Amino acid sequence: MKNKKIIFLALIMQITFTASFAQINITTIKVMDNGSVVYAISVADVDSIYFTNQTVSNSISGVAINGVVWATRNVDAPGTFCTNPEDYGMLYQWNRPIGWSSSDPMTNSNGGTIWDSSMPTGDTWEESNNVCPTGWRIPTEAEITSLNNSGSVWTTVNGVNGRIYGSGETVVFFPAVADRYDNDGSLNYQSSYRYYWSATAIGVSGAYTLYFNSSSSYITNGSRNYGFSVRCVAE
Repeated sequence: MKNKKIIFLALIMQITFTASFAQINITTIKVMDNGSVVYAISVADVDSIYFTNQTVSNSISGVAINGVVWATRNVDAPGTFCTNPEDYGMLYQWNRPIGWSSSDPMTNSNGGTIWDSSMPTGDTWEESNNVCPTGWRIPTEAEITSLNNSGSVWTTVNGVNGRIYGSGETVVFFPAVADRYDNDGSLNYQSSYRYYWSATAIGVSGAYTLYFNSSSSYITNGSRNYGFSVRCVAE
């Protein structure tokens, strides 16, 4: 029997169908990208295949996912959003209102170049340090967990790697961009994984973050003095 290859195409219409794979003796479904396996699943765990064209929204008003309205773009300089969903924006230490460049040289939104390696304090990301535009705020741990539970897929938008969260037409793209190390602020170039802050603290030195890479996405603990990205939710 000839091997079966499933190719995911960007379709204008949405197609849903159910197939009895056991009848054609296929045991594993593999999704391929340029000859490499990016996802594999046992046929026993599949009851249907759903092809869809997901368009990343560029609306400033945001996208509602599980009852939370998410901004479609990262925070750039404090109080501003990036121009496009795939733009990296600036990097922030937890509960500090100073943005750092996501590319070299190491400059911040105040025009300085000296990195503060001390541990940020606080029980939550304080309103006085909110870097989101008016009407927006840093998400809580519960909100990034809800987003993560909405489902996601690794993809590329205009040449930038990242993950799309949500389903159907209600999706947002989170680019995978560099972060800055805690000790000296040096840039850690990565296009294969990413951290995004929440406002919720863990102990005195950590905070909940949304972490993802090309194969998974989950909530974890981030050291507060690292420089990570910020994605806002509507107040």
